[in-house]
Amino acid sequence: MEVMHTLAKLQIVPATPEQAATFCEIRAGNWRAHYPRNLTEEKWMDRRAAIFCGPLGVSKLAKCLKSARDDPASPYRALAALADSEVAGYGVASFEPSEWVGGVGDVQEVSALHVMNRSQGCGSAVLGTLLGLMDPTRRVALYTPAHATPAIRFYERWGFEASEVRPPDWGPMEGVILIREPSQ
Repeated sequence: MEVMHTLAKLQIVPATPEQAATFCEIRAGNWRAHYPRNLTEEKWMDRRAAIFCGPLGVSKLAKCLKSARDDPASPYRALAALADSEVAGYGVASFEPSEWVGGVGDVQEVSALHVMNRSQGCGSAVLGTLLGLMDPTRRVALYTPAHATPAIRFYERWGFEASEVRPPDWGPMEGVILIREPSQ
């Protein structure tokens, strides 16, 4: 399936396994730039980056991206945002809920959305394309840190509403589940 969206020089295309390391670099950069300063100075952030963005994390993501691209039965779809042929961001949709949003019912999930630079249209282009791939008759959920006010406001502009705050279970901060109800 070919998905294309163009915003100025931005292209949204299916992600490839070869982009996994770049996606992990973007994700780690976002964590370090946007998480509370005391977390980025602690070993917790280094451990998290090593788990999710080290060789094992890159390998796991590459397998997910390959499945999303090559297997029509895969519960995932992954997109890359390219600006002048360089990765500017990415997003992953899951048609099954993960452990992050488990317990909120039959939902599809935005599993990941990370961009290099905010407020340039990349996040909107990726999210809009991901939502276009999803079943409009089902709810969509996502998980984000509770302190990430700019991210929460961004998702609210897309019709998501805070559903519940989750206590820290994988790190030292709370997270929030946001839900987007089905289109009528």
